[in-house]
Amino acid sequence: MKMKKAKELLLFSNYTNNQIAEFLGYPNYSYFSRLFKKHVGVSPNEYRAHKNI
Repeated sequence: MKMKKAKELLLFSNYTNNQIAEFLGYPNYSYFSRLFKKHVGVSPNEYRAHKNI
Protein backbone atom coordinates (compact mmCIF):
# COMPACT_ATOMS: atom_id res chain seq x y z
CA MET A 1 0.00 0.00 0.00
CA LYS A 2 2.81 2.41 0.85
CA MET A 3 4.54 1.84 -2.50
CA LYS A 4 1.29 2.43 -4.36
CA LYS A 5 0.85 5.75 -2.53
CA ALA A 6 4.53 6.59 -3.10
CA LYS A 7 4.15 6.07 -6.86
CA GLU A 8 1.04 8.25 -6.88
CA LEU A 9 2.80 11.04 -4.97
CA LEU A 10 5.91 10.84 -7.15
CA LEU A 11 3.85 11.23 -10.31
CA PHE A 12 1.16 13.67 -9.26
CA SER A 13 2.59 15.92 -6.55
CA ASN A 14 5.26 18.53 -6.14
CA TYR A 15 6.50 17.06 -2.86
CA THR A 16 10.20 16.28 -2.68
CA ASN A 17 11.29 12.68 -2.39
CA ASN A 18 12.32 13.37 1.20
CA GLN A 19 8.88 14.75 2.02
CA ILE A 20 7.20 11.71 0.48
CA ALA A 21 9.40 9.33 2.50
CA GLU A 22 8.60 11.24 5.69
CA PHE A 23 4.88 11.42 4.89
CA LEU A 24 4.76 7.64 4.41
CA GLY A 25 6.51 7.01 7.71
CA TYR A 26 9.97 5.95 6.56
CA PRO A 27 12.80 6.91 8.94
CA ASN A 28 14.92 8.45 6.15
CA TYR A 29 15.02 8.87 2.39
CA SER A 30 17.82 6.36 1.89
CA TYR A 31 15.77 3.55 3.40
CA PHE A 32 12.68 4.56 1.41
CA SER A 33 14.71 4.69 -1.80
CA ARG A 34 16.14 1.19 -1.27
CA LEU A 35 12.71 -0.30 -0.58
CA PHE A 36 11.13 1.55 -3.51
CA LYS A 37 13.77 0.24 -5.91
CA LYS A 38 13.38 -3.29 -4.54
CA HIS A 39 9.60 -3.27 -5.08
CA VAL A 40 9.27 -1.15 -8.21
CA GLY A 41 12.55 -1.87 -10.01
CA VAL A 42 13.74 1.72 -10.36
CA SER A 43 14.67 4.46 -7.92
CA PRO A 44 12.14 7.14 -6.95
CA ASN A 45 14.10 9.66 -9.04
CA GLU A 46 14.02 7.41 -12.10
CA TYR A 47 10.32 6.70 -11.61
CA ARG A 48 9.52 10.40 -11.39
CA ALA A 49 11.70 11.23 -14.41
CA HIS A 50 9.81 8.77 -16.61
CA LYS A 51 6.38 10.24 -15.92
CA ASN A 52 6.73 12.42 -19.01
CA ILE A 53 7.38 9.50 -21.33
